[in-house]
Amino acid sequence: MVKRSLRISGVILIIGLIIVSLMISIKESLAADDDIASGTSESCTWVIDSQGVLTISPTNGTRGTLGTFTNEGYTTIKPPWNAYGDSVTKVVVNSGVFANNRSSFLFADLKNCLTMDITNLNTSRVLEASNMFSSCNSITALNLTNFDTSSMNNMSGMFYACYNLESLDLSNFNTSKVTNTEKMFDGCRNLTSLNLTNFDTSKIWNMTGMFSRMYKLS
Repeated sequence: MVKRSLRISGVILIIGLIIVSLMISIKESLAADDDIASGTSESCTWVIDSQGVLTISPTNGTRGTLGTFTNEGYTTIKPPWNAYGDSVTKVVVNSGVFANNRSSFLFADLKNCLTMDITNLNTSRVLEASNMFSSCNSITALNLTNFDTSSMNNMSGMFYACYNLESLDLSNFNTSKVTNTEKMFDGCRNLTSLNLTNFDTSKIWNMTGMFSRMYKLS
């Protein structure tokens, strides 16, 4: 009788574990179904969840490089998440993500994005950063203190039409190789101050409209 009772208890325990496992699987499946969009970009994976959080991670969990996004010549290639720009409310870049040498429009057109946690993004290889944050209309502050800009040569339109941007610390920006800053801050109409004392402008040949429509800049 005792043995039979133990067997029944064991069976119940196994059934219980199976049910829990199935519930977890169903929950995960439903969560995945709720995602707005997802995909890959070279050796990185991106997901926009149901809350509008865009998360970018290395596909292998350790190290990955994003694809090529460019605005050079007659070619315009934007990131795949750009098509869902109105749905993104937050950006999170996980450790191990490297930006491509051509990273134009990387976070452009995320019109409803309020915050960006991109301190883990490795930008040491980036040459082309044109329009990187352009038309991020809702964001009020950007923390770019960890950005490695030592290789960048094109920052044109980098913060173009960031209408609500109120805080921007570029004190660590290395602009020694930059040649183009056309419309870099054009339309940043809520910025009241901008410290560019460390900017090396010795190689810049195009500054057209760099500070256009910065109505509150004092």
